[in-house]
Amino acid sequence: MFRESEFTRMADLHFILLIMSTLEEGGYFPLDKELETYIVQFNDEYPNKNHTKALLIKTFAMIKDFQLDDDSIWYRKSNFFTMVIEIANMRGNIPRNFPQKLIELEQNILNNKYNDNEFGEYYRCMCSGTNHRKARVVRGDIFQKYTLN
Repeated sequence: MFRESEFTRMADLHFILLIMSTLEEGGYFPLDKELETYIVQFNDEYPNKNHTKALLIKTFAMIKDFQLDDDSIWYRKSNFFTMVIEIANMRGNIPRNFPQKLIELEQNILNNKYNDNEFGEYYRCMCSGTNHRKARVVRGDIFQKYTLN
């Protein structure tokens, strides 16, 4: 997901902090607007440290167990962000056929990328304006609708 140059700029750490801030916020926000607020607020002590750490480890382990193809759209930063947030919000209570639903959603998104439907809208939200709140909400809503319900 990250290029070598992004590691030297700590983009991976920024990404994890963005995930943690989104979970703390209880919803999506634009860009990284709330990130600095949470860094300042929890600079000395993060009371949810153990809970959040356990939740993220469980979420990442689940994603690894899905054994998605390396070139899956779910490994694009915008989609990975959506997937992590939505699975974490479900506290691991995902449907048994969740990996298959992910693959079906990916196929629908790719097959409809130029169409004027919700899959085409998801595609546009994963490619441009990915950090805007609207794009995050759209991706989250469609992700929930087709994978978690």
